[in-house]
Amino acid sequence: MAKRLFWLNGIAILAVVINHAIGWGFTALFWWTDRYRDVSVPNFDAMGSPGYVLMVILKQITPFSLPAFVAVSGYFIAFASRGGLTWKMIRTRIGNILIPYTLWSLLVILFDRLLLETQISLLDIPTKLLNGSASPIYYYVPLICQLFLLSPFLVRGVRSSQWKKLLLGMGILQVVTVGWSYLVLFRILPWKPEWFFGNLGFIFTLSIALNLRGEEILPWLKAHRKIWLGLLIVSLPLAIGETEWFYQTYGIDWRGGVETLFATVFTLSFLLTFIAYDFSLPQSTVLYKLGQRAFGIYLMHPLVLEIAAKLVYHLAPVLLGIQWVFLPLLITTGIVVPWFAMKFMRETPLRKGYAYIFG
Repeated sequence: MAKRLFWLNGIAILAVVINHAIGWGFTALFWWTDRYRDVSVPNFDAMGSPGYVLMVILKQITPFSLPAFVAVSGYFIAFASRGGLTWKMIRTRIGNILIPYTLWSLLVILFDRLLLETQISLLDIPTKLLNGSASPIYYYVPLICQLFLLSPFLVRGVRSSQWKKLLLGMGILQVVTVGWSYLVLFRILPWKPEWFFGNLGFIFTLSIALNLRGEEILPWLKAHRKIWLGLLIVSLPLAIGETEWFYQTYGIDWRGGVETLFATVFTLSFLLTFIAYDFSLPQSTVLYKLGQRAFGIYLMHPLVLEIAAKLVYHLAPVLLGIQWVFLPLLITTGIVVPWFAMKFMRETPLRKGYAYIFG
């Protein structure tokens, strides 16, 4: 199971990079159109084109990534708890995440301030660090830190005779957070924090249970694996259609997220299908290595993608209109540059600082 989870981590980090590269693809299609066509911007001529539809599909296939990271983290927390889960272990694990997270958040803030002339006050910096908003995807870090702080209680609950009630309670909380998204959509509530642990608490708790009570849960999951696969197949087009409808109707871009009902069902069914079916993966060695480096790639790739996209904008703007070239270029850059940066640090005297930069 541990090897398969590293595969899942590898697939997830690849999905993260694809998801965010597509975001830059949308920018190139609609907001940078004047760099390769004689038009004013924003220009939405490409809306509904085959390239746009493919990007929307890929954007909505990939949001399982952060829930997958949460699932892997929960499983290994449970594994560590077999030898006794102490608060010192929790502090160490959180520290190993927060130090590189803080460094990369400050780098992103500095980049935005110096090169993009984004107005950021000193008082904004602590807020961005606390809620993970230095980059749109960094909210995962405060979220997983909350779950790590809760993990001793969750482990105790899973080991108790009331573990099913705990899973039920976390499942209800997951449903509440999905409903919260719709209340924000219809302006009944003003906002929903992406960093709130309840958004992915059920997945974290379930992964703990899969480790500590795998002999009870795994046979049941495998016996119903056709159901998970069926839900996966059915929920994907519904998730794509639902998020695109919200975007077209209300201007709320939930594409690439797990805020909606069908996106949540798709994510859960994907993870359950991955667990329930025993299969080998092509290039599994590469996925395994990607999984081992996932956190470092996660932290570094937003800055890499932004720099790469801006370089194309200034130096080769014609590529912005050729999505089948522009997107693979971004995806490759978003994986390869962090990979070799991490490899360089590991194999040079700089290795002493590796944990502080990449975790």
